[in-house]
Amino acid sequence: MDCYAYALLAAGHIDLVIEADLKSYDIQAPIALVRAAGGIATNWAGDNPMNGGSCICAANAQVHASALKILKHYDHD
Repeated sequence: MDCYAYALLAAGHIDLVIEADLKSYDIQAPIALVRAAGGIATNWAGDNPMNGGSCICAANAQVHASALKILKHYDHD
């Protein structure tokens, strides 16, 4: 999946990408792409994901809030 899923999200073809066990170099560029397209990117706790660990990238606030509600109980950072 790597960057392809984030490109699909940024292009409006999918609404959500969730990953865990990422290194900072795995996620920094995809986060920039998603945010530039107007999406939201956090870790599973709702914090900045730039240092790696887990990541939730969503097309909009509603999708992000739904995913975060489920995943914030699972700390993968």
